[in-house]
Amino acid sequence: MVDLRRGVYLVLPVVIGIDFISRRARLQSIAADILSVEKALEELIISQRTEDVLVMKLVMEYNCLVAGGLSTSDRFYKKHRATIQREWEAVHPHTLEQPESSAGGMAPA
Repeated sequence: MVDLRRGVYLVLPVVIGIDFISRRARLQSIAADILSVEKALEELIISQRTEDVLVMKLVMEYNCLVAGGLSTSDRFYKKHRATIQREWEAVHPHTLEQPESSAGGMAPA
């Protein structure tokens, strides 16, 4: 019984290390792919090409890459929410602008 327990304690760090390294490699690969999709979208904007097929292909590819990443736990998000918001605002300031309400429209929720 003691030998089995000792064997588990010896193998467990190796298994955790391999899992950590494989997740890190996967996330680095996904991050590189996401950057390439974002670059392609920016090139479409600059060239003013708005062909629906190209745009939808890139958006679909981006969504698939993001969905393939690791999910963020609620606990982590709540703890780092202010930092995430600050970083988002620094990179995407235009997304925080409130749309102007129309004369007969409803007030924003």
